[in-house]
Amino acid sequence: MSKEFVFSITVYLTDTNAFGNVFFSKYVEWQGMAREAFFREIMPNSNYILETGTRLITKKAAIDYKHELYLYDDVEIGLKVGAVKQASSDLIFTTGERRMA
Repeated sequence: MSKEFVFSITVYLTDTNAFGNVFFSKYVEWQGMAREAFFREIMPNSNYILETGTRLITKKAAIDYKHELYLYDDVEIGLKVGAVKQASSDLIFTTGERRMA
């Protein structure tokens, strides 16, 4: 799959800490949300995962932090499928940020 799936999210107060920047754990949560939105988009039956007992297991995850995000920042999370194996695949995430004006 050469096309990139894009998942957009806006940073809200619940995503930030006392210093006003995004909690580090939110980045991992957003990757999971992007992954679920991607599978919902590509599967004809959006309940397939639940109906078949399919499990989505994250074997390895890593994040390279470029800079902090703050309240009301808009973030785009890109997802591309990498290597596809018999029972697994690699998902490659990228981010692009758009600051609120």
